[in-house]
Amino acid sequence: MVDWFNRLRMEWAMLPNRTKSVLLVVYNGAGTYNIRSKLEQIGVDDVEVSSDGAQALEMLREGRFALVICDWFVSSMTGPQFAERVRADPGLRHMPLIMIAVETHPEALSTALQAGVSQFLTVPFDTEALRRTVTRALTTGQ
Repeated sequence: MVDWFNRLRMEWAMLPNRTKSVLLVVYNGAGTYNIRSKLEQIGVDDVEVSSDGAQALEMLREGRFALVICDWFVSSMTGPQFAERVRADPGLRHMPLIMIAVETHPEALSTALQAGVSQFLTVPFDTEALRRTVTRALTTGQ
């Protein structure tokens, strides 16, 4: 196997069991399958899904997640609004948060970063891009 793949698997394995999950907040079912499949390819197989931003916030408050990946559009709020609410919550403000979006214009990236997103990933992306983004989000801690 490739070194980066083994390294990410080892880093993921070292996380406490209660925080090994990834929360995937996406509105589109096909997008859920695609991202989940790519996460499994890089060794992340404990993924929970929500299509609703308010529900996802409640799930995050349970403390089971090491990382959240959020789409630009989710039910009940936008991805940037979701990120702002995560960052406003004292118990969640350091949660690594990756935003995925089809938006490629600079304003979208600026909006996401101002909302507190840790990393930004433009769709479509391959498994290697997801791996790099997950690694950066986990190693920077936010």
